[in-house]
Amino acid sequence: MALKDAIRNPLFQYSLEIALPVIGYLFFDWSLPVIIAFYFFDYLGAELARQRRHYAVLKVNSAASKGLFYTGVAVSVIYFGLAVFVAFFFIFISSVGVQDGPYFQVISFLKSEGWLLLSLVVLASTLKDKMTFYLPKKYHDYNFDRLMKNYFIEISLMFVLIIAGLFTHVYLDEIKVDGIIQLGGFVVVKLVFDFLVVKNLDEKSKA
Repeated sequence: MALKDAIRNPLFQYSLEIALPVIGYLFFDWSLPVIIAFYFFDYLGAELARQRRHYAVLKVNSAASKGLFYTGVAVSVIYFGLAVFVAFFFIFISSVGVQDGPYFQVISFLKSEGWLLLSLVVLASTLKDKMTFYLPKKYHDYNFDRLMKNYFIEISLMFVLIIAGLFTHVYLDEIKVDGIIQLGGFVVVKLVFDFLVVKNLDEKSKA
């Protein structure tokens, strides 16, 4: 019961998302490239869950356009693909075949504990959605057109922040800024974005 109550609380999922990379960096020797890869997988899982929520809202808004939903899916795929391309080109491609380089670190992480941790994150996200969105039937609370409009604003801002963050990481690595400072800066930006932007847009999307 305690675990179910924890998962029901949205702060549990959010705390897990923030805490895992920080704990990994401090206690399990995760490198920043590994944490970047972790967040890309987390981002992919979050987008898949979000598109499922969008479809649930679409189904109860009879006048809503399916074309708008598919446009949202297309935009999500394009932004994710571009972000992965930038990350791979500027961070990982130069280290392919290099022992202990960023590419090698990520592959080693995925082969060891990475696959298990990512599975747990996906499971926690799925259970959270079930208990906080589907079971309470929160999809009735949203206006689909407003939801999609605010989604495009949110994902566009997030894409800009991701690209800016990747270039900032490359620059800070070149001038030898300590990893914990970079990670701390990322956490601060994420907290500000999630609580000031995402939360506000979510409220504006409700019917």
